Amino acid sequence: MNSTSSQPASSPACSMTPTRPAPKRAPLHDEVTVALIGGGFASLITGARLKQAGVDDVRIIEGGGDVGGAWYWNRYPGAM
Repeated sequence: MNSTSSQPASSPACSMTPTRPAPKRAPLHDEVTVALIGGGFASLITGARLKQAGVDDVRIIEGGGDVGGAWYWNRYPGAM
């Protein structure tokens, strides 16, 4: 058993880690005013606030196949 959870570390809840490979595409070579590295919660909120403030050329660069950041891509048993 995990000391912070009632589920054993090998439970199905721990094995539900979402994995999606990054899509294959050609690299982008344009310029943007703001580039946010990582697609976690802070980047998503910052990108939305920048759009609200009138900054239209914002790019969020994420290494995974989708946004979400470390808390989405990595499961921390007992911390959820």
